[in-house]
Formats: sequence, C-alpha cells, structure tokens
Amino acid sequence: MLAEILLFAAAGAALAAAAVFLLLRRGSGLSRQLKIGLAVFLPAFAAGMYALVGTPGALQAPPPPTLDLGDGELRPLPEIYASLLRRLEEEPGDRRARELLIRSYLAGGRPSLALREAKQLQALEGRSARGLVFEAQARYWLAAGEPTGRVDALLDEALETEPLNEEALSLAALLASQRLEHERAISLLERLLELELAPGRRASYAARLADERARRAGGG
Repeated sequence: MLAEILLFAAAGAALAAAAVFLLLRRGSGLSRQLKIGLAVFLPAFAAGMYALVGTPGALQAPPPPTLDLGDGELRPLPEIYASLLRRLEEEPGDRRARELLIRSYLAGGRPSLALREAKQLQALEGRSARGLVFEAQARYWLAAGEPTGRVDALLDEALETEPLNEEALSLAALLASQRLEHERAISLLERLLELELAPGRRASYAARLADERARRAGGG
C-alpha cells in the first residue's frame, strides 16, 4: 500500500512537471500571467501531495491504546486481548483472566464484547458475577445512546452487588458530574480513593475529585 501511494505521488510530480513544460512552450494559447501562475501552482501542488501521502511516517498508524492491569505496567490492548483469549482457550474457567478480558474490552471501548464475556462468566459462576454483568450492560447501553436513567439504574445494581466495583464507581461519578450532581460525583470519587489502586489510577481519580470540588465551589 505504501509503495502504491509513493508511486502515485511520484507520478503526480512528473505529470505536474510535464504540464509546466507544455504550458511554457510558445503557442499554448495562454496568457503569460496565467502561464506563470500555473508554473508556480502545479509544482507546489505536487510537492504538497507528496508531503501529505508520500513522506516517511505519514502513513504510520497511531500507537494502539494501552492499559495497566494493576501491576503498574502499560501494555497495548491488542496484546492484552490476545494473551487473555489464549489463556481462556486453555482454562475456560479462569475467572481472573475473564474478568481482566472484560475490563480490557471496556477500557478499549468494546462494550458488546465485554457484555458477552460477562454473561459467560455469570453462566459459570452465577450471582457472584452479576456486578460485572450490570456494569458491562450499562456501558453497552451508554454506547448505544440509551437514556442515562437506565444506565444509572444498572450501575446502582452493580454497586449494590459489588460495592467496590472500581469501573462502576468511576462511570457513575462521570455521569453524575455531567449532570452537575457534584455532591454525588464527589461521594463516588471519595469511595474510589478508598480502594487499593495503581498509582496512575489513584492520581487520575484524585485529579477528578479536585476538579469536581472546584466546580462545586464555583457553582458550575
């Protein structure tokens, strides 16, 4: 693909050069001013196209999103997915691996896959997995544009089942903040900071809490 685009850019530059040559020949029927204008524009256009699509690194994909699974190390999400899926092929009943896969799918913006895995976990473990199912369903509904009232109800059920569910607390705090319910958002963020958290996540929640308190004080 890169070679094709480079070839296209080179061909464009060659065509522009040929066009300039033909335009500058006598008898082209164009005014001198127009010839000069086109002679300047066409090479500049070709150079711009090359810079846009032909320069090294222009087509490099952005780095994949990363996630800290709780050990303080950031890993690319595609690598995490592949590793956990291999683990579950070997040990389908590995709760920890499936829970991490659910968290990874949620972090990667793939709530439908997270919900599928959460329901599989519930089929294996019953009521003990309900909190994750509620959380994944809430994320799925939120992504699908469901009313936030339904999402809030699911998050409340998730937290009733699993009061220390970090992701449910975080999402509930975010929704409360968006509705300017500062007291609720602050309460949820304070509960989050009582959990055992990786340093990066703790700092993120602390920053959100400080921002929420500032917004409450400022009335916005």
